[in-house]
Amino acid sequence: MSPAGLHTPRVMTRETLPDGSLRLSEGGCTHTYTRLRPGVMLVSIAGYDRGQLHPAAFEPIEAELSDRQPLALLFNVSRAEGATRSVSDAWTEWFRTRRPQLREVHILVASKYLDLIVNVAKHFSRTGELIQVYSDASRFESTAARLVPGLKRLPASE
Repeated sequence: MSPAGLHTPRVMTRETLPDGSLRLSEGGCTHTYTRLRPGVMLVSIAGYDRGQLHPAAFEPIEAELSDRQPLALLFNVSRAEGATRSVSDAWTEWFRTRRPQLREVHILVASKYLDLIVNVAKHFSRTGELIQVYSDASRFESTAARLVPGLKRLPASE
């Protein structure tokens, strides 16, 4: 709070990393978008997502969507602390409406709390088995290696 009792506006930081990834961050939340190959994107989320990056959070993925080639998405949320209901609802709706443009979605979680949030979003997105949720990092990395032949290791998450 500022001295006058008003909230100090935060500014979202947008930076391009040396490997070409895009990092958005603000208020304790970071999303990093890495194009692993055409048609495959890794999204790493860290911190507590209160919607401070929305709607910009969807833009890098939207830019990869194509009617000709469905997109495979890998989400590493193992360093995420949680998300508000409005954020979960926004992702649920996004998955539901983008279903025809998505080939497969794989999400790595590290806590039972995030596992619950992601599985509720999966259920309400009505996308069937499009979304797979993992708590085992080695299974997640094996899936990434299947999607990106020759991939030795996923980029480190923020």
